[in-house]
Amino acid sequence: MQFFDLKTPSRTAKTICIFAFINNTIMAQKINRDIRNNLVEVGFVKKSQGVQGGIMVVFDNEPTFIDDSLDFLFLEIDGLPVPFPILFMEERNDAVFYTELDFVSDKEEARSYAGCKVLVEKKHINDQIDSQNASVLKGFSLFDTKLGRIGIISEIDDYAGNLVFTVLDDNKEYMIPFNEELLVKFDADKSIIEMNCPEGIFDEE
Repeated sequence: MQFFDLKTPSRTAKTICIFAFINNTIMAQKINRDIRNNLVEVGFVKKSQGVQGGIMVVFDNEPTFIDDSLDFLFLEIDGLPVPFPILFMEERNDAVFYTELDFVSDKEEARSYAGCKVLVEKKHINDQIDSQNASVLKGFSLFDTKLGRIGIISEIDDYAGNLVFTVLDDNKEYMIPFNEELLVKFDADKSIIEMNCPEGIFDEE
């Protein structure tokens, strides 16, 4: 039989403890087998900061979704999104936030999360998408107003301030420019974006 050393708990043991805590909160109602479908990747943990378990979170773009309603950040640990209650967040640079999370209380623990993906629930993403936060659309289904479903947004690239979506559908790949004027509809809950795509962009060569 294997026992956890409670004096020096492993990261796995702490993860189990975190979920045990979550089960005693209203957040337990939101953690289910479809949890990943309700999350969107928004950045990563760059490094630990200070001796009390602080971390520096780098967001893909200026995080306009951060407000008083954002209670949890999810860190992807060993392929699983683990929720951490937010204790404190403060912007230190453009899209870089010093963050303190519950259950992360020392420098070594914080250092172990360096490089982890950071995710938030889709409900926190603004209803209006613009060039500053369009990176959250990776993985969304893209629809054209005339042609219907085009495919899945697999990559989002910035070419000198001009955003371009790489959209995959079976063996086809499309490069579709994005700007706010082309946007028709955005639904974070269903992971759908609808655009009035430029004429002729889907024509076969």
